[in-house]
Amino acid sequence: MLFYRKKNHSFLLIYLFAWTVINLSFLVRFPFMHTDEAWLSGLSRAMTEAKSLSATEPFFDLVHRAPHALKIFFHIMQIFFIKLSGYSLFSVRLLSLLFGVLSLIFFYALLKKLRINPLAGTILLSVQIQFIYASHFARQEIQILALMLLSLLIAAGTGTSDTSPASFRKGLYAGIPIAAAVGFHPNAFIAAWPTALLIFTGILTRSRKPSEGAGYLIPPAASAYFFILLSRSFNSGFAADYTAFGAEVGVFDPMDVKLLGFDDFYSKLFFRISGTYYTPRILPVFILAAAALAAVIIILVFSRKQKKPVLTAGTAGELKTAVIGLLGVNAGIILIGKYSAPSVIFVIPFLIILIAAAIESSPSRPVVKKALYAAAAAILLVNSAMMISDELGSGENYTDFTQELIAAVPPLEKGESPYEHRVIGPLTAEYALEYGRLLDWRNLAELDDAGMTLEQYIQQNQVEYIIYTEELDVIYNNRPVWNIMYGNPT
Repeated sequence: MLFYRKKNHSFLLIYLFAWTVINLSFLVRFPFMHTDEAWLSGLSRAMTEAKSLSATEPFFDLVHRAPHALKIFFHIMQIFFIKLSGYSLFSVRLLSLLFGVLSLIFFYALLKKLRINPLAGTILLSVQIQFIYASHFARQEIQILALMLLSLLIAAGTGTSDTSPASFRKGLYAGIPIAAAVGFHPNAFIAAWPTALLIFTGILTRSRKPSEGAGYLIPPAASAYFFILLSRSFNSGFAADYTAFGAEVGVFDPMDVKLLGFDDFYSKLFFRISGTYYTPRILPVFILAAAALAAVIIILVFSRKQKKPVLTAGTAGELKTAVIGLLGVNAGIILIGKYSAPSVIFVIPFLIILIAAAIESSPSRPVVKKALYAAAAAILLVNSAMMISDELGSGENYTDFTQELIAAVPPLEKGESPYEHRVIGPLTAEYALEYGRLLDWRNLAELDDAGMTLEQYIQQNQVEYIIYTEELDVIYNNRPVWNIMYGNPT
């Protein structure tokens, strides 16, 4: 089922416009604001104020900070959006939403290149809850996802007729998006694996030339080297600081320990168990993908008995891409060993591809295939609508929170210095306060190491307000479970 007609491109543009408008209507309200968003945008604001990309967060004065360059592309983009529409949660989430649209465009083009229904597959991805969540979340996952899909789009297809120079150039071009991803987040390592495995398996089967693999490796390697050198110019102790951070989050754990954590990672995602991140119900897309895989296996078994091939070139290519993508992303997640809940977004496009491949491999008539696509889309859409409705109906509204905070902590009068009217509180207060006024709770865990008492800290920083939320009661009443958040409260 091929979709190359112009009317489908027009429908895609209309659909993407409608999808964007709908998502704009609840961009700030779903999900509830996470402190990572304020942390990242707070650093972007600090870079703007200091006119330096090596600036550190002003809300951390006792917490050790180690500036580095591994996220500067992200911060540069955030700075642009903040200048464009002001310092707010909406501004920084708008950047993520636009990259969500870019991801859908690249995904459509990838499916089209694989010679399979691109429109239906794109709709499936667009209504999946984890994708919607990532497109609303002001972190770097959605940017890296877009770059991963772009890299796959460039590399997709075989290169048996390519000359070595042409293969090298193709690999080089496929590596450029991954090189750019290094400037967004170290999770570029995860994004590099699907294309790497696609090229490597092609080399093993002699459908691709080794020069393509060599070309692919050069841009990410050069980018990593560049950003390491730049990071060292920001901080001479970068290597030691980043190594210590990696050890803290499990990057240097033995492989057997990392493998043991893999099952726990998915179990927590399926049962929606998380520390601080919103974990949507992603089980439906995994169930659909598992059913799709079972259907493909059954179809292949029966077709072999009848000695009749049922897989088109497009379907076979899509199945290969799905399997390689799933293996590659999960290999990257295991090797890093950090098991961050938001990183599951890199798996989702390949589950969608697997579902589409199963539908396309079905010997059913076109009308039945359309019905299967519609049924899959309906299941994912209903799940997403329920998740979003629950969140919007929870009574928790970040806009209301900031308004209440502003009422309790009045804005500074003209001429008043933020450093003379400090506020100790959570990072969720970042968008309600003037630059330099907030001191995060995490600093209090470092008082002993700094040789200070709380009273001395308050006096030294001219603290005028302390924000005390219900969150602290939950942490204290369940200690030591949440000591990792702000230190030991006892």
